[in-house]
Amino acid sequence: MRLAGKVAVVTGAAAGIGAACASALAENGASVVLGDIERTGVENQAELLRGAGHKAVGAAMDAGDENSIRDLLAFAVDTYGGLDVLHNNALGVRRPDGVRGAPANYVHQSEPEWFDALLHGTVTSTMLGIKHAVPYMLERGGGSIINTASISGMRGEAFAPGYGAGKAGVIQLTRAAACMYGRQGVRCNAICPGFIATPGGDRSFDQALKDAWQRHTPMNRLGRPEDVAHLAVYLASDESGYVTGQAIVVDGGFTMHDPTWSDRLSFESVPPN
Repeated sequence: MRLAGKVAVVTGAAAGIGAACASALAENGASVVLGDIERTGVENQAELLRGAGHKAVGAAMDAGDENSIRDLLAFAVDTYGGLDVLHNNALGVRRPDGVRGAPANYVHQSEPEWFDALLHGTVTSTMLGIKHAVPYMLERGGGSIINTASISGMRGEAFAPGYGAGKAGVIQLTRAAACMYGRQGVRCNAICPGFIATPGGDRSFDQALKDAWQRHTPMNRLGRPEDVAHLAVYLASDESGYVTGQAIVVDGGFTMHDPTWSDRLSFESVPPN
């Protein structure tokens, strides 16, 4: 019960990483408010946690809307008496008015409206969560803010420039918040997942690409939501009380090695005993 007595809010908690993190926080003793734009999904997740004997409630929220974020945090405080942990996990990306199609993969084809929407749904949405969480945490003498960034914000990528730029912004905003509020006891860290196998990811990427990701991962498997959740529990707990302003990668080693690592292994003979 590493989080006994703490109140936590997790956004984007209807499925995937958010659901796993909310579950892990609740299992470790926190009272958890799960927020998501998918009302039915998030309420079902909260019901599962209550059925297992944990304190949890689900609420509809829109990570792209400041009033919705403010109201979700106020709801958590009204329900459980305060706020100790905020996990900014949801994407608040919404299709721009009057723009058709999906965001472009290349800068020279990008529409400013889509690019701005991606920035808003990543870094601006995270900023709004911090903005409205900090006053409640100061009332409690401190707290922990956990932002979901991505390895896409730490290195160059061939596609999705708006998403990568937004996640890089999340990392820098994390450092800024850690500097601003550390003396008041508020810590802020970012989790940077690699590819995490979720239903959404399974629909978005074909098997050939997932096989390539696995081939270039030293741990020889794709990530699971639970891999992120274990780190979220640590960052939410007092055990990480001297950890702030960090961007911590959870990717099975995908980004740490020579890009030719997988191919070189294929060239080598079997290692000696």
